[in-house]
Amino acid sequence: MLLRTRTASILAVGALVLTGCSGGSDEPSGSSGPGGTEAGSGEPDPPEIPGMAVLVSDADLADTVDRLEGAIGDIGTVTATVDHADAASGAGLDLDPTVLVVGSGADAAAPILQQAQSAGLDLPQKYLVWEDDGVVYLGYNTVEWIARQAGIGPRSDALDALRYGSEAIASAATGAEPAREAPDPGEPVEETTVPSDAGFDETLERLQAAVQDADMSSPATVDEAALARRAGTQLRATTVTLAGDPETGTPLIAQQPTMGLDLPLRFLVAEGADGTVSVSYPDLAGLAARHGVDDADAVAALAEGQERLVAAATGTG
Repeated sequence: MLLRTRTASILAVGALVLTGCSGGSDEPSGSSGPGGTEAGSGEPDPPEIPGMAVLVSDADLADTVDRLEGAIGDIGTVTATVDHADAASGAGLDLDPTVLVVGSGADAAAPILQQAQSAGLDLPQKYLVWEDDGVVYLGYNTVEWIARQAGIGPRSDALDALRYGSEAIASAATGAEPAREAPDPGEPVEETTVPSDAGFDETLERLQAAVQDADMSSPATVDEAALARRAGTQLRATTVTLAGDPETGTPLIAQQPTMGLDLPLRFLVAEGADGTVSVSYPDLAGLAARHGVDDADAVAALAEGQERLVAAATGTG
């Protein structure tokens, strides 16, 4: 599996194993299924996912990913690159080319994290590059989606740096311009927060150990408080950990490639204002519904694993 990492603001990055042409219109078309070529038109037909901006690239997948990593590196740090298709192959499964790149600038993330610590579940920014029917797409969460998830007003000035940065990075990677109007973010996906019976460091260590014990990938843990310090602001202890299993995640991505934007699993370990520590995670059924994935058995299997990890981390198991 392909995994490239940069060390800044990372506590630990392992091999993430979870889970792809020419450009045309970058405007979402109203289709809610996988992208491809619209019948009879010859034009790319990008999927329309709530809160997800989708552009069509003028390059092949490898070049698009290279340009994407370079654009992120110009203003910040590439936290991780996860090749979902390569991970699937390692598990004996097939998946069309699909690559997730995680990273953004500290100045873009810090103002949002200061307004809402829970926004750490969606930061650093994530970009998904996938190929479908010979067309290469790039998608990312809009700031409207991230704001709604975190309970931040969509017109907050804290969102500006991430908004403009994400648009510039996506354009540099694809050679396309983002749509003038952001897609409807839809309804927020429920997030669960479980208090821990231990301090921050022990809770994080338990989570990482639980991932390894479950034969999942070694976690990638991003120190978001360090990101804030790099931007000259203060944030209570906050980390986001990515972890996954291709056997359970690949079927979801195979049904709808955009699901790769919300996998691997992610867990936010955060210290509150009163010193208590908790672990938060998004509802997988809600994420699956966002992408139009209806494989209830696969979603349930992955959600059970997610809950076991949190129980081990928080001492609630």
